[in-house]
Amino acid sequence: MTVFKPVHSESILMVPMKITNHGDQRAFYEVAGRVAGAIGFDVTVHMKTDVVGVYPGASWPTELTAQDPGSPVSGNPQVSIVKSAK
Repeated sequence: MTVFKPVHSESILMVPMKITNHGDQRAFYEVAGRVAGAIGFDVTVHMKTDVVGVYPGASWPTELTAQDPGSPVSGNPQVSIVKSAK
C-alpha cells in the first residue's frame, strides 16, 4: 500500500492511496487510516475493495476523504494506517 501526500480542499482533506495485489489470486482489502494534525484535527477514515477485488498484479487507486467539522484542516497533517486486512 502506498499513501500519498494529502491534498486540501477547503474543509476537506483528501488522502490518495494505492493498493497493489502482489499475490497470485484476486484479493479484497479493508483499510483504516488516521489523519491527525494541529488544532485538534483527528479523523479515522475507512475503505473496502468489496466490488470485484484487486486482481493479481493489479493496483487499486483510491482517495479517502477526511473531514472534522469541529477542527480546521491543518497545514501538515500526519497520516497513519491503523488497520489493513486482506
